[in-house]
Amino acid sequence: TVAAVVADGLVPPPPERISNEHELKRAMHAAARDLHPEQDWLKRIAAMVRLEAIALGGGSVAFEDAFTSSLGKAKEAITAQVTDRRSAVVKQASHLLAALARHATASFEPYAEHFIMALLKTTVI
Repeated sequence: TVAAVVADGLVPPPPERISNEHELKRAMHAAARDLHPEQDWLKRIAAMVRLEAIALGGGSVAFEDAFTSSLGKAKEAITAQVTDRRSAVVKQASHLLAALARHATASFEPYAEHFIMALLKTTVI
């Protein structure tokens, strides 16, 4: 089968199924740690792909409170990816934010304004 490609040209990852809240918190913490701006850019992209996979797998719905809290803790690290100098990182960050808005709507909403402002700051007029 051919994987679906979204408008930005990136292929969505396979959904990652999370079986309990503890597993979700551990996965989200690891992703947030790997999003630290001093990490290698490939590691940061992999962390963003994993966050998307967790959302696609239903982790944001099954464990909404934990996902929302963990997303809040990763908010600044994700924002840092939006302002990165490497275009592949920025493209993946933008893709992640769109995926979170689509698949983790309730968890994404409290932080939507923050992420929109970060995206607008990078827009050249």
